[in-house]
Amino acid sequence: PGSALGETGDMARVEAERQGPEAMAAVLKQLRTSRVREPETVVRLGRVAMGKPGRLGDEVWTVREQTLVAALDVEERALAAECEGAILARFSEEGARASRLKGLGLEAAGRFEEASKTYEKMLEANGANAAALKREIGILKGRRDMQGAVEKLTAYVAKYQSDRSAWQELAETYSAAGLFSQAIFCYEELVLFEPTAARYHCRLGELHYTESAGLPNAKKLDALLKARKYFAHCLNLAGPRDKASRPALGLLLAASAIGAIKPDDELNVALGAQAAAKLKTLYKTAAPNDLVTAAVAPFVAANTPPYH
Repeated sequence: PGSALGETGDMARVEAERQGPEAMAAVLKQLRTSRVREPETVVRLGRVAMGKPGRLGDEVWTVREQTLVAALDVEERALAAECEGAILARFSEEGARASRLKGLGLEAAGRFEEASKTYEKMLEANGANAAALKREIGILKGRRDMQGAVEKLTAYVAKYQSDRSAWQELAETYSAAGLFSQAIFCYEELVLFEPTAARYHCRLGELHYTESAGLPNAKKLDALLKARKYFAHCLNLAGPRDKASRPALGLLLAASAIGAIKPDDELNVALGAQAAAKLKTLYKTAAPNDLVTAAVAPFVAANTPPYH
């Protein structure tokens, strides 16, 4: 598989390996700032770069930390232990930085009780330590203690109301537990942060559509209309390069379900036809294969207006 940064990113890494530790540190920094998760690449570059730590300057400890986390991801235990040992020798074991990394190592080894105690100790020293709180939540989810995870996440977003990733994590935790109205509330908060983020509107459409299946008929239509609204808005927000097959499919299914209740709704018929046309164009462009077309066409046709 190619790099998450694309072919240009792959070439940059090859060139960095040729040029030496300074260039490798620059690529590692690019991965950090762009939030690209490529542990294999980080391990490869970090291992070599740390062979000449004097050439990394002020970046040396950041590179060690980044390499440690990546090494845990790919189960390079020896490299992770080497990085951890160097960091603990440089920084106080009681410090937040070293303690967090120690906790990550304990988690990777499956020693969750010890990891949890490490994070609890960090929170005793600083109750506002967001990294420690997030790791505690991760441990609870790893143990499938969803109630505990929800309680921690709820307390977390009450303190850090602008943390979008935490709101999304809470939403998906609610969704996994079948608590769709709570998940919807969380995504509505995310829309307030970023009103033009198509992904949030699409997810709201999916949650309303899923919720509708378990609702009595009196409330089902309202949920489906909300789902249709969010899917349609997501398609409007999608850029010209976005394939947008997911909201198009959602819009088609929502319109079809509404059509079963209100077959003569003109707006619904128009939106259903728009979604069907979008999907046909997408599949024709992305998969002109006759077999794919034959498999998809009956499904699209079954949900396309007119509704009866």
